[in-house]
Amino acid sequence: MPNELISCTLYSEPVYEAGIYEVETDSVLQYVSAMTGMLDTEVTAEIYLLSEGAKTPTDGELLETVSDTFKFAGYHRMTLPSGLLIPKGSIISIVALQRVPTEVGKKFAFVNTSSLGKKGTDKLKELYNAKAREYCVGCVNPGESFVSFVGGRWIDWSDEVSKLATLEGCSCIAYDNLPIKGYAYPLDEVEALHDFSRKVRTTEGEAAICPECGYVILNLSPAAH
Repeated sequence: MPNELISCTLYSEPVYEAGIYEVETDSVLQYVSAMTGMLDTEVTAEIYLLSEGAKTPTDGELLETVSDTFKFAGYHRMTLPSGLLIPKGSIISIVALQRVPTEVGKKFAFVNTSSLGKKGTDKLKELYNAKAREYCVGCVNPGESFVSFVGGRWIDWSDEVSKLATLEGCSCIAYDNLPIKGYAYPLDEVEALHDFSRKVRTTEGEAAICPECGYVILNLSPAAH
């Protein structure tokens, strides 16, 4: 959904955002990204391979962690240390934590996006006789986005969006999934560009290293896959 509004709320305690994704083909996950809303925000992203029947975004195997600091607000992409091999049919989560320096010490940021919804255009016509015809429709399904504000309890973002729709000040707004993404490439396309004939064992799995350019695919659980 096009994002007209970016909301950034600061908290004294850690607040985590997460996106859940089903991988449709054998893929190599190379990048993750998140939206920031403040200056000098440090973002840490964790990638999990979720267990069967997982109830939360951290119910599974931690595959990788990456952090970076961004001077300006905006949408930022972070490169993983190695490409992660994600088998077809896997469910992964990307969990993001944002830390922001303030005059009163470090705060934790929760960022969400929204746009004018159908009720918003109707309200503009009613109040100002405005000829607003364009509006957005948010589609946030259960199990797609989660947020954890306090004590590690995860809340389905779709439940929060449903609550917001009942509030007078928010009912004119369409809300989107939380702004977290992963960038993955089909494994066969990556293999066509590199020589992965050499594989080495690691303490956590198996790595395939291209001798020509050094590109690495890391399979953290080869026995299980």
